[in-house]
Amino acid sequence: MAAEKKKKYDNMRIMAIEGKDLYRAEALTALKNGKLTPEAFDGIIDESLDTDKLCEVYKAHEAEMGYPYLADKKYCSAIVSVSFDYAVKLFEQYGRRFVRYGYTVTDADMVDHACVREVDGTEMLVAIEIPYENDKTYAPVESPLYTELIGKYFDYDAEKKEYKRSKRDIPSAVKCEEIREQLYSGGFDIDGIHYVRYKRSAGSSRDGRCLFIAEPLYQDMMDWSSCGLSADSVSDQASWQAYIALTLSSIESAIRLPKKSILIIPDKVSKFKTTAVCVKEDATVGLTAEEEETEIENVIWDGEALLDVSEFERAGYADKGMMLLRNRFFKTCAFNTNLQKWFKDNGITTVGQLAGYTTARKVEDIKLVITESSLKYLKFMPKDMSLGEAFKSWLDAVYEGKTTSTFGVVKTDKKPLHMFGNMVYTNYQLINTINAAPEQIAKFLSPTLDYLGKIQSDPMFLRYYAKVASYDNITGGLAPMNVENYRHRVIMDMMARTAEFERTDFYKTYRDELCRSFKERMKKGKILVEGNYQTIFGNPYEFLYATVHKDYEPTESLLFEENEAYTNRFEDGEWLLCARSPHITMGNLYIVQNQSYEEIDEYFNLTSAIVCVNAIGNNIQQRLNGCDYDSDTMLVTPNKLLCDPANEEYYHYGVPVCKIDPIGKTDYENSPRGIAKLDVAISNNLIGDIVNLSQFLNSLYWNEIAYGRSMDEVKWIYLDVCKLAVLSGMEIDKAKRMYAVDAGKV
Repeated sequence: MAAEKKKKYDNMRIMAIEGKDLYRAEALTALKNGKLTPEAFDGIIDESLDTDKLCEVYKAHEAEMGYPYLADKKYCSAIVSVSFDYAVKLFEQYGRRFVRYGYTVTDADMVDHACVREVDGTEMLVAIEIPYENDKTYAPVESPLYTELIGKYFDYDAEKKEYKRSKRDIPSAVKCEEIREQLYSGGFDIDGIHYVRYKRSAGSSRDGRCLFIAEPLYQDMMDWSSCGLSADSVSDQASWQAYIALTLSSIESAIRLPKKSILIIPDKVSKFKTTAVCVKEDATVGLTAEEEETEIENVIWDGEALLDVSEFERAGYADKGMMLLRNRFFKTCAFNTNLQKWFKDNGITTVGQLAGYTTARKVEDIKLVITESSLKYLKFMPKDMSLGEAFKSWLDAVYEGKTTSTFGVVKTDKKPLHMFGNMVYTNYQLINTINAAPEQIAKFLSPTLDYLGKIQSDPMFLRYYAKVASYDNITGGLAPMNVENYRHRVIMDMMARTAEFERTDFYKTYRDELCRSFKERMKKGKILVEGNYQTIFGNPYEFLYATVHKDYEPTESLLFEENEAYTNRFEDGEWLLCARSPHITMGNLYIVQNQSYEEIDEYFNLTSAIVCVNAIGNNIQQRLNGCDYDSDTMLVTPNKLLCDPANEEYYHYGVPVCKIDPIGKTDYENSPRGIAKLDVAISNNLIGDIVNLSQFLNSLYWNEIAYGRSMDEVKWIYLDVCKLAVLSGMEIDKAKRMYAVDAGKV
């Protein structure tokens, strides 16, 4: 079970091309003087389980590919990233020249800055040249075309004797959607190699990008990716396209787990009734939002797993509390657990005493406990197949006759960077949902203003801030090198060499720019507050308990009382304000009292970046805007200037709850046209607009309250914001779950 600690590629570069250029080009090349050139590779693909497999598959197709890698695998031509941001216009611009779509024009065809041809007995403008700004080499037009021939999209400037663009937008001859469908259907060629549609990650799908792969590698890679399943038999293409791409997730390392080391137990659901703001779909008005009693269903361990401490130690992560793991059709957040100690303390000596299913013959072999929600493979199994049979089918597919399989480690928990891990930045959405008085806000800003003052006046503190700015907020390591990060590191280096550097103009300019940037961040709601972003761990003790109690049902928490959570980052009894991103409105605030439990401390090795919560009989998942436990994080702070005003009105605002079902799963068929249609729908993402509109309405709400309106009088505003809260969750889930609601029309 040895870990495979890997050094990430500095950057594995791939070709990144706009779909329009592929559509209109007869042939493209990445060669210069017959050789592969680094300049052709301006895209990046992170190391992943997919790229590791790609290296292996290539060996069987080396003769067909010719040049897949360059410079020790830093450049890879096997994969091309294609974006679909631009349509083909009726007139496409090539330097000065605008050429009508579908026509080819040479320099010899251009006469007096224009090319006119007769088409079906009528003269038609085929090309026209427009001067650059301050273009001194553009010869004056001698015989200008008549206005009707020039058309709507160009004009003639008689004074300057030159053609120019009119104010009319040039329409599309081929829309982005048509380009996508054409490339999905027919692919494209580069240097004699044919490329076909491959996959799109969740992140790239939201901005419309998609990966294409060299055709010789396609079948082997898809056979590996699909685990013996067939896309043709899948009715839910939205889920299929999302889950088959899980192996594209960037990984920082990998671990190997034996087939016999995994135990799967059924998910458990807490069902209860509560009063909430229910957002429903209405055929007449779009969405409705009303406060009423409703039933809530929480999958209490959704996306999380228990991984024995020995595996964390073996992987070099003994100081970490969680690992986000990936494999084919597998995604889970595995928390550091004294699993074997639990079994021993409970007298578990045989596998038959365990709940769920495993291929292990000895209890000592069990290292990872998962639930159904982590195994996406189950979504594509026959409904009448048992959990044990489906689990075994996945094991056989992933392990491929071997005793171990590689699981990618996407990330682990990280400490905040500011003030030695004690402070973190808020966001404007959170601040805008707390009804704080002006004097409270002034006190709230004070630590951040002090921080700014130290940057301005204390060179050593500025050096510390420059160091913090050089690190990646997500990985916790040094951020990728760019001009700004290089500048930070130069400053740190020079300050370490001599105190005289602080008197230079370079230092003073850097300091002043840093302070201006800091102030701009403050204006955007980036205010330093005690606390951190913590990974959410749902009902950990109940999870352990269920491994050895086959009849367990979540009727009530075995540990937590109402409104309790536990993180070792704060003292017992402290009240904590929590908010997940995207944070939309007041009903998304979560206030809990920190309470430690010996059972959690004894059986879990958690860090200060993990918070244990209770989802049994507690509407936490909807309150946190559709959270689950596959590494979702939330801001956790004890700051009384935030906690106190939020707590005063905590129960005045109902939790927004989605009561809208996803659309039928057969809306997108497994065909180039169907998948293109699906990818277009996903790329039309309005999450930014939804968040911004929600904050405008929150501001409007507080403005009305400030001018004396009662909560009841402006409740309609809050209900509208609740609709946006639900819409935000639907937009985020687009990559794997589709809804009939058109967010752009709500």
